Amino acid sequence: MILRALLLLSIMFAFPAKAAEPLYFHKGAKDIRENQIIGELAAQKHILPDLSFEIAPFDLNSDGVVEWVVRQNPTPVCAAESDCRFVVAGLRDKKPAVLGMFNAGKVGISSEKQYGVRKLLVYNKKNDDFAYSEYVWDPHKGRFTAE
Repeated sequence: MILRALLLLSIMFAFPAKAAEPLYFHKGAKDIRENQIIGELAAQKHILPDLSFEIAPFDLNSDGVVEWVVRQNPTPVCAAESDCRFVVAGLRDKKPAVLGMFNAGKVGISSEKQYGVRKLLVYNKKNDDFAYSEYVWDPHKGRFTAE
């Protein structure tokens, strides 16, 4: 019994857990800035303007300016396959800019940072709710990339 408990503890500490903050999405844009973000994403064909979407504001780099994670409202197919479109957007020179794109079932925000920007936890394995890929800020590319 004690040996089992020690083995379990050693496994737990060998693989540190990552705290993930959930994103809180709301339907449609709620202000002028969110309307600008959605308009730019639609103009660049990163989202389909005819489909509804959800948007979650979050300050990824603690600079007091929010970034946004946008997802087209999941269809039963994309939700079942963990293959829904997500776009991370922010401001660059006070204009909307795409900071990352990926397909996933859901996205969480890690407590860990790289280059002062929080990592994104992208859950994209349809049969495993605990498997995720980390997307980190790449200052040379100016966007999130898979780690």
